[in-house]
Amino acid sequence: MSAPAAALLPLDDDEYWADPYPVLAELRDVHRTAVTPDGVKAVLRWQDAEEIKRRPEFINEGLEYIEARGFKPGDPLYEWRRWSIGARNGEDHRRLRKLVSRALTPRSVERVRPIVRGQVRDLLERHADSGFDVRQ
Repeated sequence: MSAPAAALLPLDDDEYWADPYPVLAELRDVHRTAVTPDGVKAVLRWQDAEEIKRRPEFINEGLEYIEARGFKPGDPLYEWRRWSIGARNGEDHRRLRKLVSRALTPRSVERVRPIVRGQVRDLLERHADSGFDVRQ
């Protein structure tokens, strides 16, 4: 019996972004991973992601991931990614993760959720007439 064909995660489809949850649920029923249009493998199931992130051989894709897509130093995305935990590996990643994991417990996140929602609502209302696009 052969394995199911690789699933495509349609990140370039606006209909997917309008309501991705049914698509993700259907993919998870059959596949553990999917491939994005630009060839990145995505883990679909929470349990698999939890297992993978605990393995020492797992590494984050650093700046080379966005450099391969044409971003360079000085570009806003590059500069943001440069300082993110996701671009770090090894001891540097573990040190930063340990620092933020204490602050980002489910309980602490729930405490600030109303504050963040209020700030987002204020920003959206303040800029509603500027002609920007928003995705939920």
